[in-house]
Amino acid sequence: MTSGRSRVKLAVFWGILLTIPLVVAVLAVQVYYFHGYLTIPVNYCRSFALLDEEIGWILAPNSESCVEGAESETGQPVFSATVFVNGDGARAQSRQATTPTGGLLALGDSWTFGYGIDWKDTFAAQLNDIHGRPTALFASPAYSGAQALLLGRRVVSSVQPTAIIYLELGFWERGVCSGPTRPTRILKPCYWVDG
Repeated sequence: MTSGRSRVKLAVFWGILLTIPLVVAVLAVQVYYFHGYLTIPVNYCRSFALLDEEIGWILAPNSESCVEGAESETGQPVFSATVFVNGDGARAQSRQATTPTGGLLALGDSWTFGYGIDWKDTFAAQLNDIHGRPTALFASPAYSGAQALLLGRRVVSSVQPTAIIYLELGFWERGVCSGPTRPTRILKPCYWVDG
């Protein structure tokens, strides 16, 4: 005869044993969709970048393009955004827009740039709406901290911001390079770590 405790242990054991396949199935589905999300093919209407000897690349002044992503399996659109770069090389609501001065300066990577979204949905545009302070958006997809710093140093005197906002949610390794000697011929500037 089994005791009450033994019955509880047996029930817990079978509950766990029967739950494992369910958990594995749920995780498999999530991994499948997560992988699909991370591997969305992206198309650009035309380049909106310009090579730069100091920074690696910058947004091409007076350019217009689009960024579109679609599911790899079905081809269904996931996102579509128009990209305008004004004459100063800032992302803006149109190519003709002037870069605001005396407000905020936003620097960073694709999160700051607003990758895959229109200007009105970028956090810089949201700051304009919420606080009524003009925001100059100088950011680029795949920028490292070093690139954002160099671009900020280049534009700060013309933008004359009251505050600088830096947002980067990418991998910090993008801005670090290491080795026995400082690299001299690379596309992306980096913070050199000896070793």
